[in-house]
Amino acid sequence: MALNDRDGDFMMDDADPYNKQKYSTSRTSSNLNSAQYLPATAEDGNASTAARKYSPMNTSPSSPYVTSPVQQGMNPYASYTPQHQRQASRQSPTRQQSYNTPSQNYYSSPTARPQHSQLPPIQTPLSPDGQYGQSATAQLNAVFGREMRSPGLRQGQPQSEPINNGPVPQFSKCHHVSELNPRINAQPPFRRAHPEGGFISPLQALTTHLPSTYRICNPNFQYESSRNPRRVLTKPSKGTKNDGHDNEDSDYILYVNDILGSEETGHKNRYLILDVLGQGTFGQVVKCQNLRTQEVVAVKVVKNRTAYFNQSMMEVSVLDLLNSRMDKNDDHHILRLKDTFIHRQHLCLVFELLSVNLYELIKQNQFRGLSTTLVRVFAQQLLNGLCLLNKARLIHCDLKPENILLKK
Repeated sequence: MALNDRDGDFMMDDADPYNKQKYSTSRTSSNLNSAQYLPATAEDGNASTAARKYSPMNTSPSSPYVTSPVQQGMNPYASYTPQHQRQASRQSPTRQQSYNTPSQNYYSSPTARPQHSQLPPIQTPLSPDGQYGQSATAQLNAVFGREMRSPGLRQGQPQSEPINNGPVPQFSKCHHVSELNPRINAQPPFRRAHPEGGFISPLQALTTHLPSTYRICNPNFQYESSRNPRRVLTKPSKGTKNDGHDNEDSDYILYVNDILGSEETGHKNRYLILDVLGQGTFGQVVKCQNLRTQEVVAVKVVKNRTAYFNQSMMEVSVLDLLNSRMDKNDDHHILRLKDTFIHRQHLCLVFELLSVNLYELIKQNQFRGLSTTLVRVFAQQLLNGLCLLNKARLIHCDLKPENILLKK
């Protein structure tokens, strides 16, 4: 049955009379959105029925949010308790223990709310003469009373004292070299003496003096150059002839750090192979170092064939004639032959180390030709050498840019 009130609203009863305790008979103000548009007081000055029933500050007696009138001098925020907290305070008759949640007032006054610690102010910029600033974490730990702990340190271990970095360094403008005041140490720390005088720099200790550095760290360390990794320089590198020392083309198989010239043959000079310079039909040319004089030279290793051996011996006799008789002072720009020996049935000719040939120079210039001055210098030297060959009654049958080499 519906009851009509004077404001035109209808209150409906539940069809089930046993559910009256579950559902409230009155409607709260949160279910009526039109309550906010109703006037709070009537024309005669008395509050209307709708205002008395739906006012959020003065609820009706039938509303579940029953509050006492606000008295003068009392805190208006401390008298309101939500309905769900009051219903949670009712204990079930079948429960043995109470599961009441601690009461908490969410509508306390602003003055009664706990005040949290404020963050520290932003650190002001430091002057050049001041100390280095602390980090933001250190400032926050100082405000909240926490200690900075390193993850690697356990409790009970003493922490190291903070390092004082000192004042911030300043730069001054230098107007002249005389204003510089360098500090030169008589003996730099942690450096050992050089055998030839002075001290060994860290770069030298880790490069040229690396075996000595390892030996200082480990006295049992031993270094032998013969055990260095050897990189093959000859292709093909498979040994098929001369007891495995020559490949199928009768070329001697060369390796980096290999030695040319054995002491068994009674030769006074031995040459350490450094790198390959070229290869042709006659044999190979490698860059070597004389182990006795430490001079870097070019060694021509002729193929192990009779025809190439005889032709190379003719070349040795011609160069010996030119260098020792016709051009002793090296005034006619003729290639200098320094040494000859036989290594494992291969004739080896030792020459002075020269630079690129004339063809490579033109190629580096993108085949655009050379300057007139440079062409004049090259022509004068070539004519000077040909005049010496004419005097020695010799003819050069293979004169070309590839056979004209430049000096460094």
